[in-house]
Amino acid sequence: MAVPASRPKHGIARGTAVYGSRGFEHDPDHVAAALSSCQRLHDWARDQQINLDDHPVSLAALDRALDQRRDEAMSVLKNEAGLYLGAVMVRNLRHAQWHVWPNGHPVVQLSSGRTFDVVALVNGQASTGAVQLAELYADAARADGNDDGNVDHPELP
Repeated sequence: MAVPASRPKHGIARGTAVYGSRGFEHDPDHVAAALSSCQRLHDWARDQQINLDDHPVSLAALDRALDQRRDEAMSVLKNEAGLYLGAVMVRNLRHAQWHVWPNGHPVVQLSSGRTFDVVALVNGQASTGAVQLAELYADAARADGNDDGNVDHPELP
């Protein structure tokens, strides 16, 4: 069945949408720069004494802190947590890059062609219980054939 031209191929963008000038979505560096700031999440994490350094190990500390957060601000934090997870994937997994669907929704695409809708994954986890960013990263690393699929879960001091 053909999709009507007036309806976006992937539906309405959820949580986050990326729009720019013509060709914007085809410039992975520009898209990565637009999506990587996550300023509210970085500010909140700093208040929680968590260093978000774009390394996979930071995901475990963020998981624990987000598990304790259950208020209205969580809706903003979980969207940005999804974008942060994507940024960690793009920076640490070989050939992973942001891909923007026709509706403006960003996903991480692995070299295998598999995509991870990181914002939707994190929102789904947050609505059903614990956010597990480290596990999502490990799943992506395994799917991408990386040896670093195991993410250390160091204990917080």
